[in-house]
Amino acid sequence: MNRKNFVRISLFSIVLLGLVLFVGAGTAGASNKFQTTVVTLTFDNLEDLGADFVYEGWAIIDGAPVSTGTFTVDAKGKLSQRNFTVAARPKKIDAIVVTIEPYPDPDPAPSATHILAGDVNKRRAALTAGHPAALGNDFQSAAGSYILAVPSSSSTPYTNGIWWLDPAAGPGPGLELPVLPAGWVYEGWIVGGNGPVSTGTFTDVAAADSDAGGPYAGLDGTPPFPGQDFVNPPTNLVDYAAVISIEPYPDNSAAPFTFKPLVNTIEDPGAPGVSQSMSNNADGFPTGYARLTRGARYQVTLENLTYGQPFSPPVAITHRRSSQMFVPNNRNALAAIEAIAEDGNQSLAVEFFNRKRFVTDVVDVGMPLTPHGTTVGNFSDTVTFEIVARPGDRLSLAGMLICTNDGLVIASDAHLPRYGSVSYGLEGFDAGTEDNTELSSHIVDACSALGPVVLQGDPNGNENDAVDTNPAQGILWHPGIQGHGDLQDVHDWDGDVATLTIERID
Repeated sequence: MNRKNFVRISLFSIVLLGLVLFVGAGTAGASNKFQTTVVTLTFDNLEDLGADFVYEGWAIIDGAPVSTGTFTVDAKGKLSQRNFTVAARPKKIDAIVVTIEPYPDPDPAPSATHILAGDVNKRRAALTAGHPAALGNDFQSAAGSYILAVPSSSSTPYTNGIWWLDPAAGPGPGLELPVLPAGWVYEGWIVGGNGPVSTGTFTDVAAADSDAGGPYAGLDGTPPFPGQDFVNPPTNLVDYAAVISIEPYPDNSAAPFTFKPLVNTIEDPGAPGVSQSMSNNADGFPTGYARLTRGARYQVTLENLTYGQPFSPPVAITHRRSSQMFVPNNRNALAAIEAIAEDGNQSLAVEFFNRKRFVTDVVDVGMPLTPHGTTVGNFSDTVTFEIVARPGDRLSLAGMLICTNDGLVIASDAHLPRYGSVSYGLEGFDAGTEDNTELSSHIVDACSALGPVVLQGDPNGNENDAVDTNPAQGILWHPGIQGHGDLQDVHDWDGDVATLTIERID
């Protein structure tokens, strides 16, 4: 550990930063070279994979894949996480690949289902399905046609069956599609008012699909091409949509995947066996973009200085300097910060900040801190973790002062050292969202489990709504424990509640 000379800065800076700063004058440690890369991903038309699968990014370094991390996409197309880190300099990364992986995934290697990829050029990569490391084809030349016919039942109207074949070719294939790489299959669909119905999966346009004539076919034979008859129950396919999709394999969805190279609205041609052409829809394929930025890795140590206040598991973020998310300046607390202050619930903050473009890295510390000089089980008064930042980033952190109504330990917009380390003295703040009743019924039960004494009535839950501050007062310095409820003098503190030390390690 570097030796440090501590110098307290002015009150003006304390108000600006929401913390008390000590400058570390260490000389050893990491150089100014950035050995980490931050990969920022954005996408268009990427869809929700459901509960059993996730997307995973990969940086290709010297021909080998290195995971950048997994992410999901919700129904609105929002990513669960935008920024990812790789322990390599940007110039070492040749390409970015995105795969679809099972969840949970027992195999650390990438799956065969590569959805998008792109070569890195000047720290940028356009991610497309046509890249050789993905589908390897942009499908702009894909074409196809089908006929309406019911070969499995001569007594059923011809509009109750669809077959992707060309009657003029002998018959022959009705689809002009490239061979897919491993991890993908084609699937036919008819889509009506009751949703999509699969007509079967296939990899060869000149062979029967996975269910031949389908579960609704009649007793007669069907041709060796993709398609399906709808005899029992009978279904008139006119005005349905005919779709050919490209599906990940394996697949857990009962709907067409986002890759739909061919689509068409089915019409009644007036007779069986008349070809109807499909429209090319490759312009609707998902695309993405990767931006690579130099990053530095930091080791962060948070030490609880109070003898009566345990901390909830903190959340730390590195972010752009202008994005002041935790600043205690009368600004009302974000809902994610309110959840930390009142309940010690960090999950909302983790989800919220992972989605933000201006946030480089998010760390859920994942464990509470006990009062100074104590341990409870595996928990102690100090926690150390690593976090990554881009040049010019700041660090912010928030955790609950557990034995309060809505108290917080906050670091806001802390400067990160170019080398060596810095330390900050952190003060306690009040979120201004809940009245300070200091009653056990309005304080989380973890106060008794981790704090210096057991509160009367615990465990009795934590009632928030009844003591909401209306209107909210904004984040301000905490007045400390007043002793007019179940909290006692032993829960109070004087001066800083924590020390935060940040050391650059690469």
